[in-house]
Amino acid sequence: MSYEESDRGPDFVRCALKSCELFKILHLSLPDNMIGEKEMLDIAYVLSRNTPLKHLNLRNNVVDAKAALILANSLATNSNLRQLDLTHNKLKDAGIALLMEIFII
Repeated sequence: MSYEESDRGPDFVRCALKSCELFKILHLSLPDNMIGEKEMLDIAYVLSRNTPLKHLNLRNNVVDAKAALILANSLATNSNLRQLDLTHNKLKDAGIALLMEIFII
C-alpha cells in the first residue's frame, strides 16, 4: 500500500469523529490531519455537548479564523476542556482574538 492510499487526512478524521464513542474520551490528539473548517464542525459538536474531554491537541493542522469561530462557539458551552493545543495552525490574529474572547468574559 502506498503512502497516499494509507493517508486519508480530513475525510478519515471526520469519519472517526462521527463513528467513535467520543463522549467517553478524556484526551484527543489529532495533530497533522489537515483539520480545517469542515472537520471543526464535528469537533465542535462533541465539545458543545460538554463531554468529559479534558485535553485536545489540534497541533499542525489548517485551523484558520473561520474554524476558530466554530471552535470558540462550542467552547462557550463547555466546562470540561482544560488544555487546547492549536500551535502551528493558520489562526492569525483574527482567529486568536476569537478564541481569546471566550476566556475574557
